Amino acid sequence: MRRLTMVSGLVACLAAVPTGIRAQEVTLSEGGQVYAATCSRCHNPRSPSERSDAEWDVIMAHMRTRGNLSGRETRAVLYFLQATNVSSGTGEHAGQAERPGAMSQGPGGATPDTDQVASGLQLVEQKACMACHKIGPHKVGTVGPNLNTVLTRRDAHYVLRKLESPTMDNPASVMPQMNLSAEQREAILAYIVSISKK
Repeated sequence: MRRLTMVSGLVACLAAVPTGIRAQEVTLSEGGQVYAATCSRCHNPRSPSERSDAEWDVIMAHMRTRGNLSGRETRAVLYFLQATNVSSGTGEHAGQAERPGAMSQGPGGATPDTDQVASGLQLVEQKACMACHKIGPHKVGTVGPNLNTVLTRRDAHYVLRKLESPTMDNPASVMPQMNLSAEQREAILAYIVSISKK
């Protein structure tokens, strides 16, 4: 009886902790990196929008054991999947209205301004692009193509289209739909342009 009371008390304490505080224990970037490095050992990574947040909760409970993940790794991956799951309406930019882009950047276009580059870097880090891609100083991601050199293979127009519709040239792509505004896509392109010149 005493043990049952202690367990009930612990559950009540955990339930009282706001979700935001628990989410702060891990970062989006950390979750993306664990997801890319661990889940790809056994299968192709799934797009976060393939399942609802509730389904990812159940899946990660099972995958913690099957993938031999620590509690922190499990929380980080779940946070990454749910935070980037735009299809369930929980992603940061879900349903955001399109705004006209500020950057007139063509394949050989002008140098982007520093504010736009800074915004692009911030978005890249918020969206944990480095979980799947090598980009800027982040050399972790191996699931997707190297974005430091993408403009040697593709033009700027392609990059913008890919950011808008990740499956536009590959229906099997696991890149999540992030519902970026035109301005945000232009900012990410500006950042990619800036690192491509280094």
